Amino acid sequence: KGLIPTCRFPCSCHCVSGLPHIMKGNASPTQIVPEDVEANTAAQDVESRPSQLRAVLKGNVSPRQVVPEDIETNTAAQDAQNRPSGWRGLSSTRKNVLVATVIVSVVCAVAIPKALLLSDSVSSDSVGDVGSTEGSEDSGGDRVSLALEPSTGCNRFDHLCSKRFDEITQAALHNAFATESSGFSRFLSNQHESFSSGLLAGARTLMLDVHLVDAETIKVCHGNCELGSLEVIPMLDTIAEFLELNAREIVTIIWETQVATEAAGIETLKQLLTEAAQASRLAPFLTVNFKPGDTWPMLEEMIEANQRLVWFNDRKEGTIADWDLGMWDFVVDTSYSNSARSDLEAPCSFNRGQPAGNKLFLLNHFLSPPSLASAETVNYNPFLRDRAQRCSQELGKHPNFIAVDFHSFSDIFEVVNTLNAE
Repeated sequence: KGLIPTCRFPCSCHCVSGLPHIMKGNASPTQIVPEDVEANTAAQDVESRPSQLRAVLKGNVSPRQVVPEDIETNTAAQDAQNRPSGWRGLSSTRKNVLVATVIVSVVCAVAIPKALLLSDSVSSDSVGDVGSTEGSEDSGGDRVSLALEPSTGCNRFDHLCSKRFDEITQAALHNAFATESSGFSRFLSNQHESFSSGLLAGARTLMLDVHLVDAETIKVCHGNCELGSLEVIPMLDTIAEFLELNAREIVTIIWETQVATEAAGIETLKQLLTEAAQASRLAPFLTVNFKPGDTWPMLEEMIEANQRLVWFNDRKEGTIADWDLGMWDFVVDTSYSNSARSDLEAPCSFNRGQPAGNKLFLLNHFLSPPSLASAETVNYNPFLRDRAQRCSQELGKHPNFIAVDFHSFSDIFEVVNTLNAE
């Protein structure tokens, strides 16, 4: 990222045979002579001697003056041994090269790790330049500014204010929390940047997995909580702060619940999740008293009522709050079990939910297992745009949520704007 110095000499200890002694303080650079330097010097002395046989043939010397080549070679070896050892035995050029190699090796050994740490810090904090200097530390530990530039529109656009919630398209971040920077394994990461960065970039739907760890604990995890987890309330507070700082933005959360045992487990999880929402700063924004079959309000109406957080749950068993909406009473989706680009090229079909009555449509557009390499094969136009439009035509429903992995390596926001302009 422009922070690592460019070295003209190799930056590894094996460049100089005595470097370990220098690093430990047992010797100074002036005491160290690479073994290959002395050996090469001796070899060059042998090669530079004139051919005795050539001299005899030319009549320049008599055969009695000839010294056998093996004696000559031995003499060269003895010369190398008799030559002043260590630093004094080197030419000024070799001394300069040796000193430069030692200095550069030491500098690289110290500077490069620091440069890498600095580059990571700059990368994670750079999003803080957006909007005001107010910010929040999201659950992944990144300090970010959550304030957007002021806008009179709804979700940043004026023409969306008169549209109903079921008439707009939103960018959805699949497993929005699962990033390496948040402590999740690289092999379980679905996003490159934190969900805070996703909100600032334009995403308005976060797909989250909540696990029942024990009878009193829930956490946001992906697969196995031992491989990475986040606390629920701090994450909800971060989303709440985004809504507090941006009064004309509407956010949707889609929860996937995970329990070890179905019976009592789901009720316990739903109870703990409801308590977490009520204890967080998100509670005032939750959309209340909405029933299946009701007409969705316009975005401007949701903003005026300050009900700007739509909360869906994939399980409706154990529901105790009127804002905790059973997802499959409102939403239909496409298959989420796609492992190759060809799966997304196949004809579109519904997966879960009731197409006849559910007004919202979630288009799953990601591959499993997650990887940046596979995501880049499906995340860009024209493929992403064409699939969204094709599925809309084939299924007769406007995509309300388009779920992607690695949103920062995609054209998802361009596609969302195109569909919202139709």
